[in-house]
Order: sequence, then C-alpha cells, then structure tokens
Amino acid sequence: MQNKILIILTVIVVVGIATLLVLLNGGSSAPNQQSSSQSQSATNPNFFVGSIATNSIPPGTYNGIGIYDHNCLPIGNGLYSCDAGIKTAQYGTIDFDYQHNMMIKPCIGPGDNVVITIYSNGTATVKRTTSNPNYS
Repeated sequence: MQNKILIILTVIVVVGIATLLVLLNGGSSAPNQQSSSQSQSATNPNFFVGSIATNSIPPGTYNGIGIYDHNCLPIGNGLYSCDAGIKTAQYGTIDFDYQHNMMIKPCIGPGDNVVITIYSNGTATVKRTTSNPNYS
C-alpha cells in the first residue's frame, strides 16, 4: 500500500513540476527562446523584438515581406517606437510594434524579407534576412 501511495505522490510531483515549467514558459511546451532573443536584439542590426498588434494570429514562425514602417516616434535615448507591416502568405499583413535605435538598426523597410516568430504571450521577434537596397 505504501508503494502505491509513493508512486501516486511521485506522479503528482512530476506533473506539477511539468505544469509549472509550461506556465513559466508562457504557456508553450517549446523551449523559451525569448530571453536569448532579447540579448540577440541588442547586438544584431537585423533582429527586432516587439509585439503583435494584429489579433487572432497563433504562435508560430512565418516568412514575410516588409510592406511599411511608419509612425516612428522618438521615445528617448536614441530609441524610436515604430509600427511595421509585414505581409505573410498565411495571415495577410501583420502589424508589428517595436522599438529600435535607427542609427544602429534601420527600420524594417518595404521589400525587406523577414522571418517573424510570434510567441504565446503576444510578443514577437523579427529577423530581417535580406534588405531592399532601394529603401533607406
């Protein structure tokens, strides 16, 4: 009888730890890549961290093309808050809000090829894979 109770308690503890890890990971069972994304954002001129303003887009990774980047407003310390439109095959144009230093990281421009990763908590990362040479 004691062995059965010990097995049940062990299962409860394991399930509890797994549930806690999933919750701490933003509800996703995938590895949390956001913390490494935050550090990459500071050093890579083609990597941006922000949030998705478009509703009903599930977490995932999508290829896209920059359509617009506007409403860039200075917010201090060389940073600007911008709104980029990224066209995807699956969900049309996605609105991506982000902050960046324009002297280090040029805006996401029309014709830039990007990969956008949307996380379960609404944050997102965008990696520019190629730039439109006619946009500055």
